[in-house]
Amino acid sequence: MTAIALAPLMLGHSTPQRQDEEPPLTLRVSGLGEPLTVQEGEPFEVEIGGETVRLMVEVLGTRTLCTPEVCLDYPTSMGFEYDPSEGSETWTLDGNDATLQVQVNPISQRPQGFAKDYFGFLADLGDGEVLEEEPNELEVEGLRLRAFRAVMPWGELEFRCDLYAVLKDEEGRWATTFIILQEVADREEAEASEVGEARDLLARTLRAAR
Repeated sequence: MTAIALAPLMLGHSTPQRQDEEPPLTLRVSGLGEPLTVQEGEPFEVEIGGETVRLMVEVLGTRTLCTPEVCLDYPTSMGFEYDPSEGSETWTLDGNDATLQVQVNPISQRPQGFAKDYFGFLADLGDGEVLEEEPNELEVEGLRLRAFRAVMPWGELEFRCDLYAVLKDEEGRWATTFIILQEVADREEAEASEVGEARDLLARTLRAAR
């Protein structure tokens, strides 16, 4: 068996942390001898088979969510909530300005019917009006999507909603998985950068689950 030993932590004289910066994450590394506590981005050394190896742990800016039909990446900073209620499963990823949801229903639904019901639900929370807009289409290899977009006024605010149905048949009549990107903003306010970034990340990383 190859001998593995932990060398002393080689932090040296690291650059002092600025007071206006969030402290780095503290991580525990196991499996290389005695557990070792390190800080994100700070190098450390281990001895493997008599050779010293310099390592560093980096926390990436995205996580991967996999549901029965699709996988996608989302920003690590977003909050995570899972709700299995009334036979459906809903994953909600909450940012400061953007909310991304994946809903999986037990029974196939017509995409346009689901979109109408969902937009109607948001409209009932506001002024009761649904303003349909040109959808933001996503081209995703290996998936067939149908896109919808609507804005629902709510006083001085409005719900802005992109909805994508993951089609199960060639005719595009049925879907059980729906992806929803939503923003609540002032009526005259431009789209938040977080919303555009979430849409771009979705377009780059959305894929069929294996």
